[in-house]
Amino acid sequence: MLLSSQVSLPICIANTPADPQFIYVCERTGAIRVLDKDTGVLSPGAFLDISPVVSTDSDNGLLALAFDPNYAANGFFYINYNTLDGHIVLARYHATPGAHTADPASAYTILRYTRQLGHNGGWIGFSPANRYLYITSGDGDLGGTYDIGNHAQTIVNERLGKIFRIDPRSDDFPNDPDRNYHIPVDNPFVGSGADDEIWSYGVRNPWRASFDRASGDFYFGDVGMDTWEEINFESAFSPGARNYGWPCMEATHCTDATACTCNDPALALPIFELPHPTANAITGGYVYRGQAIPELFGTYFFGDFLRHKVWSFNPHGQEAPSEIQDWTDDLTPPGTTMPISYIAAFGEDADGELYICSIFTNKIYKLVPYPCLPVVDVNPVPQNRSINTTIILPVIGAGADPLTFQWQKNGIDIADDARISGSDTPTLTITDAQFSDAGDYTAILTSPCGSTSTTPVALTIFSCPSADYNHNMQVNVQDIFDFLAGWFSGDAAADFNHTGGLNVQDIFEFLDAWFRGCA
Repeated sequence: MLLSSQVSLPICIANTPADPQFIYVCERTGAIRVLDKDTGVLSPGAFLDISPVVSTDSDNGLLALAFDPNYAANGFFYINYNTLDGHIVLARYHATPGAHTADPASAYTILRYTRQLGHNGGWIGFSPANRYLYITSGDGDLGGTYDIGNHAQTIVNERLGKIFRIDPRSDDFPNDPDRNYHIPVDNPFVGSGADDEIWSYGVRNPWRASFDRASGDFYFGDVGMDTWEEINFESAFSPGARNYGWPCMEATHCTDATACTCNDPALALPIFELPHPTANAITGGYVYRGQAIPELFGTYFFGDFLRHKVWSFNPHGQEAPSEIQDWTDDLTPPGTTMPISYIAAFGEDADGELYICSIFTNKIYKLVPYPCLPVVDVNPVPQNRSINTTIILPVIGAGADPLTFQWQKNGIDIADDARISGSDTPTLTITDAQFSDAGDYTAILTSPCGSTSTTPVALTIFSCPSADYNHNMQVNVQDIFDFLAGWFSGDAAADFNHTGGLNVQDIFEFLDAWFRGCA
């Protein structure tokens, strides 16, 4: 369901058990808004607004938000954003738990590093298994090149193309203003000469990651370049140090890059991949752990930014997932045939219910179960049509399966015949309409819980005089020119309404018939 259309450019969603009735939504331009998870009502003002210092060039913006696992006690939360001077900053702020206004003066830099325009990644999140903070960082390219700076495979003095793991609640670098965090002692590269912050590497644009709140397992989408999109997985018990193979591999397929060795057994492969053009810009999602849709408990949802698609699968650890399902049509908003578009992020609330950010439409959607008793989302509309035309009456509704449809005319069930089709579907079609088809039409939706009817709509059939003025067997703009020439010259054939004389009403009625296509 559409929860809100009041948030500008929503790009991330976070929650805290300290404020369970609300979700916190990042606006790409730099503000964080607080939204009631059930009503969609926005709290007044912004929770935090750093818009004056945020760059929105290229892929830039306020990219992510995460609440400290101990937020109820310490009031700390963290944001990741691009600065105007070409850096990406992970910063900590403070707020009073339950209050919907943070202290903008409490900003404290945790990590700051140079970020050229290009792939950001930029997600942050705390693992429920170890309570460390994970950060995704893209390779910085603008697309169209195989990591031209060799960022993703470089693990010494290189922040790009990585996944980091840090503890932001203490400081191992008191003399470095750009590094104010602790390195977990079991990080995989500690003491190796490589960057101690690195957890995994070899990624292109890890756009949106998540932890399964039940298992602690880690998922992230990685946006491909030419031909493949991928979803990657790490167990909660992973030791890290995984090399995901970019730029020498795109998903499980070789590229022309030579920064590493394609199909090296040491490379980590995705658990799921999709080819172009089925997908074009993957958006990682979440494992559903809510209670509203129990049949989907444990299902991983994800989407595609450019193809406007939503899929799910049942995960099986590092093995290939099963039961891949396309939810795009099921999640198409009522009253439209357009799917949820420009999916920039998924999110969850404190109860594990899922949400979708549609960034360029300024909309936030919440995944909710179909109602058992049918609900009519869009009624058919009255129609006034000419004889011998084709008439289509659609209805949009939802309800528990099996959901059936039955169209009625004047309260009597309709059956298909030579001219009528779809009498037991959401769309009734009448071809070669006759005067006898006029009447009041209703659709009855029936589920195991009962029936719901649409509002009766009137169908009116009228005679349509031919606008083929020049009798060439087609209605086109030449008929208008010829008719007006005849009318102004006093041609009796221009007496379109057959009143015995020419008047302006002839012009109005002719144009009405012409626009209706009366042949």
